[in-house]
Amino acid sequence: MSTTKQLGSTFRVTGDTAALIESRLDAAVEAAEGNAMRDGRHGVLIMRHCPRTYTVSVSPDVPYGVTREEDFSV
Repeated sequence: MSTTKQLGSTFRVTGDTAALIESRLDAAVEAAEGNAMRDGRHGVLIMRHCPRTYTVSVSPDVPYGVTREEDFSV
């Protein structure tokens, strides 16, 4: 099953194909960046949990105006 779920200011993205995941990640990042811009204090963190599961969130650990990617699948 492939989904994009919004959990507060975090989006959980899954998908069965690279194209689907990329499309959903793009939409989730765009939404998170909009939330971050309204907040004006935090950046966006994209975390890869495994090849088909990601989270995108507004994070106080990322400076405002920055989008950071981290891989937690290792």
